[in-house]
Amino acid sequence: MTVEELMNRASDEQIAKVQACKTKEEILAAAKEENFALTGEEAEEILKVLYPPYGEISDDSLDMVAGGKGDDEPECKHDGAATLLRWEGNTFYYRCSKCGKTFSRKQ
Repeated sequence: MTVEELMNRASDEQIAKVQACKTKEEILAAAKEENFALTGEEAEEILKVLYPPYGEISDDSLDMVAGGKGDDEPECKHDGAATLLRWEGNTFYYRCSKCGKTFSRKQ
């Protein structure tokens, strides 16, 4: 199951609890405490979204943070080519792997 699908199943309280976690083990413990079924692999995917790998920040990520790349068009035309970058509250942020456009979707 994708991170987006998991977050769509979760309540706002469960999402807030997971967003406060710093490790895979903390995510799994929070999920267990909330009676939310979660595999180790799913916890790792959530961790990657919460804390992307260290290194140089991509131009797309910088644009999203700075607000420089926020088209009103909700998505690009390459259906199914989006990669989840991160999520905040009930908003998911994506980048198209074909054209590089960043966009967001509300839950």
